[in-house]
Amino acid sequence: MDKAELEDVLNKFMGDLRGTIRNDMKEEMKEQLTPIANQINNLNLRATTQDNKIQLIEEKVDDKFDTEDRKRNILIFNMQEKDNETIELLESMVIEMIVNIMKVNCTTYHIDYISRIGKNTNGKRPILVKFTTHKMKIQIWKNRRNLKGQEYRIDQDYNQETRKKRKALVPKVKELREQGVKASIHRDHIVTWNNDQDEAPGSQQGFQSQQTPHTHNKKRSHSITPEGGQTRYTATPKRFQTASRPSARVFSQKPDLSTYKTNDGTTHSNTQQNEENILTMEEEEILNVGTQGAPVPTQPDDTNQTNAGAPGLLSKQSIQA
Repeated sequence: MDKAELEDVLNKFMGDLRGTIRNDMKEEMKEQLTPIANQINNLNLRATTQDNKIQLIEEKVDDKFDTEDRKRNILIFNMQEKDNETIELLESMVIEMIVNIMKVNCTTYHIDYISRIGKNTNGKRPILVKFTTHKMKIQIWKNRRNLKGQEYRIDQDYNQETRKKRKALVPKVKELREQGVKASIHRDHIVTWNNDQDEAPGSQQGFQSQQTPHTHNKKRSHSITPEGGQTRYTATPKRFQTASRPSARVFSQKPDLSTYKTNDGTTHSNTQQNEENILTMEEEEILNVGTQGAPVPTQPDDTNQTNAGAPGLLSKQSIQA
C-alpha cells in the first residue's frame, strides 16, 4: 500500500469517526434536552391553568361587587316623562307613587340616587332608584302587589348577563304555561309551583325549581316544645339522696300554695319562681315577579332573605322550701 492509498484510508476513517461522534453528541444532547422541554411544557400548562383560575376569580369578584352595588336598586317602568323634568321633580313623582299607591312611608332621605336610563323613545324611560338602605328596598318590593291594576311596574335591577338569560327563558316559560304548568322566571332560571294546597301567598311549599338545588350547608333545626307539653322527669342521683325519707306534707282541703306544714307542725314558706322566655322571629319572604307577575320564592343569593323561625315557649318552675 503506497502513501496515497494510506492517506485515503485515513481520511475515510477520520470522516466516519467525525460522523459517529456527531451522531452520538446529537443523541446525547437530545436525551438531555427532552426532560427540560417537558418541564417547560408543564410549566406553561400550569401557568395557563393558573391564569384561567385567576380570571374566573376576578369574574366572580366583579359579579359579587356588581350584585352588591345593585342590591338597593329597583327599576320603575311606564312613568310618563314630563317636559323640563328635573331630578327634584322626578324624585317627588316617585315618592308620590310609593306613598299613595304602594302604601310605603318613603321620603327624600330614603332615596340615595335617582335617574332615568335608556333612550327617550316613547316618553316613558325607565327610572333607576337607589335607596339609602336595603330595608327600604325590601319593604317596597314586598308591597309591589299594590301596583296591580296600575300602569306602573317595578322590577329588580339585574346585570346585563342576567337580563340576557331571562330573555332567553321567556319562550320556555310560555311553552310551560301553554301546557298548563304554572311557571315564572326567578333571576336566571325557571320556577314552577302549584296552588292546590292551602298556603299563604309566597309560601316556600309547593314550589319546584328547574335549577339543581344545593344540598350543602343544611343546618339542623331546633325542636320545639309542644304547647301544653311537660318537661321530662329526671330522678335525683343516689349520691345526692339522704338516708332518711323526708317528712310528708299535709295540705288542707283548699291548699295555700304560699305555705305548707310538715307532720311536726312547723310552717314553712314556699317560693315559686316562674321563668318564661318566649323566642319569636319574624319571617320576611321576598317574591320576584315573572314575565306575567306570577309570585315565586326567593333564594339565598337574591335579596338576603331572612330564615323563618317558629316561636318557641320555654318554661321552668321550681319550688324552694
